[in-house]
Amino acid sequence: MTPEQARSLVLHAQDRQVEEAARLLARGGSVLEARALLEASYDSPLCLAILDCLSCRERFAHKFENAERWLLTREAAEQASDSRISRWRAETLAEGSPGRLVELGCGLGGDTVSLSEHFEVTAWERCEARAQLARYNLGILGKRPCAVECAEADCRRLEGEVLFVDPARRDGTRLSRPQSWQPPLPTVVDCFREGRFQRLGVKVAPGITDGDLPDLPIGLSFLSVGGNLKEAFLLLDHSIDTYREAVLFTAGGRRLSFRSSGWEIPISEPSPGLYLHNPDPAILRANALDQLARHTEAGIVHPKIGYLVGPKPVEDGSADSFQILEAFPLKWKILKKKLAVLG
Repeated sequence: MTPEQARSLVLHAQDRQVEEAARLLARGGSVLEARALLEASYDSPLCLAILDCLSCRERFAHKFENAERWLLTREAAEQASDSRISRWRAETLAEGSPGRLVELGCGLGGDTVSLSEHFEVTAWERCEARAQLARYNLGILGKRPCAVECAEADCRRLEGEVLFVDPARRDGTRLSRPQSWQPPLPTVVDCFREGRFQRLGVKVAPGITDGDLPDLPIGLSFLSVGGNLKEAFLLLDHSIDTYREAVLFTAGGRRLSFRSSGWEIPISEPSPGLYLHNPDPAILRANALDQLARHTEAGIVHPKIGYLVGPKPVEDGSADSFQILEAFPLKWKILKKKLAVLG
């Protein structure tokens, strides 16, 4: 989306014609019908921006709370966090923290809206179109005063109380090395290491390695939604001890957390009548399988295999459970015969 399209979209977001097009699509009308309705009042670039926004409201309704009130674009909405993650992250950053926060890379304002429930936010976004949409979204959905600056912030000169960064991890292709993110992770960590911020939170890729983590007390949370590992969150604060956890937002609407206690999981042989548990991937990334095992009264199939076996199914969304009907040695000849019987 161009800055001109974003500016026009903001200007006409609450027009009667836009609302009529939204209702038409909600009734099952076609995009062509909606476009014809809009073209009676607007030029082609604005019609495309409106249709993109309306399509995103439907497509990402699971991700954005009150999606019908947001101004969205496809690429930015795909990159945004689920609103449940954003709320949890804002609560985490706000624990015992002062009331002002600096945000780098606010995008459409998805995290900023949640952060505004706890902080007065100064947000930076280098994309002019996204910055304009973020200002609109915050004006409609934000709770406290927020300012959105359209510029490339210089991390080396930033100072404040709390800093939250969502670095750009794409530049035509996915940037896997944190040193290549914009801003680079080491540069962001220096904002905390040099004492310019009391607390730092960074949205990071869930595949981040231990070698990429700073040699400081950190909290590392792996976040899943509906059983899918979505992202990770790095927290730096001198008042915390180092930890690693899994935070699960289940399909049933629950929020669960798991941290390892160092408990040695007993070996449990699979046998008919028991249940095989496939853990949420966030639990495996957080090395918190031991807590799930205690929670479910289960044992582990093998120390190097992340499956558990227990007497009852897991029903809280932390694992998928399958009743064991038969157990036999994992040998190709035996497996081939079993599969032949099943057809």
